[in-house]
Amino acid sequence: MIYIRKQSCQEILDITLSPGVSVQLFGKQGYTHSQLQAINKLLATNNCIIHLDCDFGEFNKGNGLIYNLHIIEYLTNVRQLFITNYSYKVELDSIEFVLHTPRLQCLSLSGQIKNNISFQSLLKLNGLDTLLFGEYMNLSKKQCQTINCLTNLKELSVKGLDAKYLLPNSNMIRLSIYSKLKNMDSLPHIFPNLEYLYLRRQTNCSDFSWISKFFKLKKLYLHWIYGLEKLPDLSNIQDLELLELARCPNLSDGMEGLASLQNLKRFFATELTQLTTEVFESTLPYLKNLKSVYIYFRNNNAENKTMDGLMKKYNWNSLPIY
Repeated sequence: MIYIRKQSCQEILDITLSPGVSVQLFGKQGYTHSQLQAINKLLATNNCIIHLDCDFGEFNKGNGLIYNLHIIEYLTNVRQLFITNYSYKVELDSIEFVLHTPRLQCLSLSGQIKNNISFQSLLKLNGLDTLLFGEYMNLSKKQCQTINCLTNLKELSVKGLDAKYLLPNSNMIRLSIYSKLKNMDSLPHIFPNLEYLYLRRQTNCSDFSWISKFFKLKKLYLHWIYGLEKLPDLSNIQDLELLELARCPNLSDGMEGLASLQNLKRFFATELTQLTTEVFESTLPYLKNLKSVYIYFRNNNAENKTMDGLMKKYNWNSLPIY
């Protein structure tokens, strides 16, 4: 991460941005017009993430400086924009600032966001393929209707949505739902080419058999789902490489299906209370591509010690894969 605060224009232009490096800006601090011009020139040849930390509270503003969302008006070359609004209880109530960013491909908003914020401005962004709201926004019917018009969208991350308001999009490959997913049975039809699925805290669902219809899935994350008692049949998902079952303590059935996942490279399960090491020893050793394993039993030191021995026996490590 590169932090830009008081650097001169030349110091900004001299910054070397390697792949994967992000630039942090501070909306409350404010920047001069010439500083922002230099940053925008840097963005013309570097597709890096701009992190803009906003503060919409009352504070003393210096003469001639540009603050908060007005900063974006000068960053016409930005393609990846991450905006945070944590520090003050004033909601972000408009995203019309994107009208100044015609090259934008990825937009992330987190923190205080108005629930019914209009998405209409997004329709002007022909290259937009990623929308990230994480756990900060439940999509309304009207917002979903705008999402339906973003046919190039490849990744969507939200707190919740009702799938009955969505239209099919064959370009969508990554989906994250942090809390409230309704009418989930229709999702495989809506996003048939999904490769990445992250579900968290789905309290209104105990049957996840619909996941088995995502035939192109490569990474599946099921986190903090207390209603998950049976692992869905994943035998038809032959490309699955990663399976994470984090903090699903009531999981007790369906583990025999793991033996069919011949391309699985990483298996992760924590806070288990209903399963034993023996269950996994009867399946995981038969997966020849499996390299990374992490399994933790809640309040069961004896079982965890047995699991450690199994990992050593098969030379598994616990390192994540990407």
